[in-house]
Amino acid sequence: MSYQPCTTFEGATEVIKRNGWENGPGASKGELKTDGKNGYWSGQANMYVAEKVMPALHKVFDMVPGTPYWFSFDYRIVSAPSEFFYIKVTDPNRWVMASTPVETNTPVNQWLTGREFGSNMVPSAELWIGLSGPRHLEPFLIEFDNICVRERPMDSWPTATR
Repeated sequence: MSYQPCTTFEGATEVIKRNGWENGPGASKGELKTDGKNGYWSGQANMYVAEKVMPALHKVFDMVPGTPYWFSFDYRIVSAPSEFFYIKVTDPNRWVMASTPVETNTPVNQWLTGREFGSNMVPSAELWIGLSGPRHLEPFLIEFDNICVRERPMDSWPTATR
């Protein structure tokens, strides 16, 4: 798939809105929704323990492996989680993994920015957005928007991520 840096889940057709992001086994009932003019992805998250992260969303990119990229996304929790968990961004081999912690006191029904991170793209050029926690939790609603993957030279990364 051709590389488009940001996905806002907006556009004239389902293909344009999704920009290559597909539902994965880590979510059921994944669908595109709108709130006014804002489009976003919404799905029932299926929680797995850390070593069994499965994608709620996944996308194969047309990128050069080893090239430095910067990844960011927004998320919204519709109801308070019963337990702490992580939103994980990884690849099928789990060579790259970044975690955004979600606490039981994380604001609900409010768009939040996940942990931004940089990485050299792995050979698979596929990214997963999934969930993990200390144990399996009952499915719950989670939403994603503004998923961005941009080529970014390493010397422009914040010092803490180099």
